[in-house]
Amino acid sequence: MRYLIIAVLILISYSLKAQNANLKTETIHVNYVKLPSTPILDKSLQTYSIDIRCSDLVEKAYSTNALKDDIVLQGFEKINDNGSVQIQIQINDVIIEKVEFAKTEEIEKNDEGKVISSKSFYTPIITFKTSAAYKIIDLKGESKLFNLSEGEKLNTSLKYSTLAKAEDYVSNNLTELKNRFYKEIVDLIKSRVSYKINDLYGYKPISTNVDMEVIGAKKHPDFQGHQKNYLKIKELFKTMKFNLPVDVILGETKPVIEYYKSLINKYTDPKKAKEKKIRYASYYNIAQLYYYLDLPDESIVYANSLIENGVSKGKGKRLVEKATELKARLNANKINSRHFEVFTTDITTHNIDEQKNSQVVEPEIIVDNRFVLTDNIEADNALLQKTANMLLDYFVVATAYTSNYPLVIDTIVDENTGRLIENVLLEPDYGKAFTSIKYQYADNKLNLINISDADVLLSWNNRSLTHIGGEDSSINAAVSYANNGNTIIFKNVKIGYHKVAACELNYIDGKIVNGKLISQTGKLWEEVTFTYDENKITHRHLNEKVDVRSAIESVEKIGDSELKTKHTSIGTGSSREVSFFYREDGKISGIKSHSLPLGVKRDVKRLYKADTLIQTITLEFKKDSLVEKTIDNAVNLSKSSTAVEDYKWRVGKYRFNEKDELVYEARNMKYREKVNGIWSPWQQIRY
Repeated sequence: MRYLIIAVLILISYSLKAQNANLKTETIHVNYVKLPSTPILDKSLQTYSIDIRCSDLVEKAYSTNALKDDIVLQGFEKINDNGSVQIQIQINDVIIEKVEFAKTEEIEKNDEGKVISSKSFYTPIITFKTSAAYKIIDLKGESKLFNLSEGEKLNTSLKYSTLAKAEDYVSNNLTELKNRFYKEIVDLIKSRVSYKINDLYGYKPISTNVDMEVIGAKKHPDFQGHQKNYLKIKELFKTMKFNLPVDVILGETKPVIEYYKSLINKYTDPKKAKEKKIRYASYYNIAQLYYYLDLPDESIVYANSLIENGVSKGKGKRLVEKATELKARLNANKINSRHFEVFTTDITTHNIDEQKNSQVVEPEIIVDNRFVLTDNIEADNALLQKTANMLLDYFVVATAYTSNYPLVIDTIVDENTGRLIENVLLEPDYGKAFTSIKYQYADNKLNLINISDADVLLSWNNRSLTHIGGEDSSINAAVSYANNGNTIIFKNVKIGYHKVAACELNYIDGKIVNGKLISQTGKLWEEVTFTYDENKITHRHLNEKVDVRSAIESVEKIGDSELKTKHTSIGTGSSREVSFFYREDGKISGIKSHSLPLGVKRDVKRLYKADTLIQTITLEFKKDSLVEKTIDNAVNLSKSSTAVEDYKWRVGKYRFNEKDELVYEARNMKYREKVNGIWSPWQQIRY
């Protein structure tokens, strides 16, 4: 999915260039309080209580106290009963409607295509059903009832050689399987109840990124101005807090808004697509800024102008809708801003008891584990850079990237202090900078780092990294060292939904040569090896081994020209070798990848003009035979004659089959395909 999204974004980029109005969507970070649609304005009445009714079976699968703790009405005080908002939840028992056993056959053929063996397997499929409901009663006694009726086929994903073994598994594990389904239902209720009560009554702090449109063509006369004003807004909005007024930010934003208004007056031709695009960017950015600065009326004015301009009318309509909704909620809450302090408390009995039991007589000692800056700026920068490289190695090994090994291509230091503030990263598969590591300092210490717009906390001891992330973070691991610091071990690794016992990195002369993932059962799950030439990575080799209980082999197509084996049993394993090729200036000029046991090989060649990537040619082989060729033209190339084919010069994406026949082309936000020798009509690319 990740590769598909990136492929679509690349096509969008091609389209904008072809229209001579190259706009790039960037983001700014905003913080605010989401206002309720049905507020309770009297603060003395901002209380809520939760009553959960369920059977003992449900209670054993998921504690009702835990469910109560997980449901939080932001800005309110949780009490035992008779809250101004009362939430009643009923969860009924799970019923097993049907147990089936899917039969599959695995056939092995020789090189001549003849069947030499056949095996049958049985997979249990269990259909569960339950019902649940929740009611929300407000202080007026008015109630809203919401019913849930959920049924699900639970495919156990386990295969047995006989029907009797499959039946034994179901009968011996029925309670565990039912508990799994209970937890899914409880999680669904928790999510829906939390959303509904906060939408009606809550004051929920929000922290998110929102879009801004920025001129991306360097040759455009207003490129520098657009970039300068966007960066000013980006840095300014980083200071926005949900609990602080935005008056200062508004004052400093006004010159940027005036700049966007000046472009509206500068590009006035109603027929030129390029000028309409610039006006669209101005209208959109102004409407966005006013909206997140709590000025919905002003936002609506510019959103309507965006609609009248004729470019991306849908965005304009959505801006009008959300600004109108914001205006209504501000009026309903009798306030003029979404930026204020929010107090959320819990004084229910079981929480008070837990707090009393956990009280310690000794005063609490808060340990500050941040990296302390010294007067030796060069040494600090070198250590932080080394740590960043180590984290990149960790992410590559722990997340099992295939060919996309992030490389640091640029280091930025503060002009005044000389301290490291950013590493720009290159993802070789796409030949361009795609993200960065940013260093945030406070109180003469490294506060945190930001990787691809995600904040990551770091804990240190004597200038050695000891922990990354936290319990509430998608990244969480303890860090230890062995072999005189040449072996780094990340324990209890958590990245997103993945957990393993350890990730071990081994270094020689400061360069990673080997990375291992150890499963929860203590077995080697995955191993990645690296080779170098003149300090540049030349090869990565990935051997993947998974627990035999997950012995399922599946093939996933990634992007347009790469296949990956997932969940392969220990008996076969899977491997991939990736080779990197460099130009004299250090830029990636090509990548080759070879997958086993699938036998898929990919050869990527890149053509540069000065420092700009202008063309990428990807060849995909299977058993040494060419099966697909893709040409990506990032810009229009020189034509040798008027009759030359489009793929040889025109910006766009072109795909050829094993017969070197063009079967797909995409440009100007449209694409067409050749099926059975016939071209389809041009179709709009949806994203």
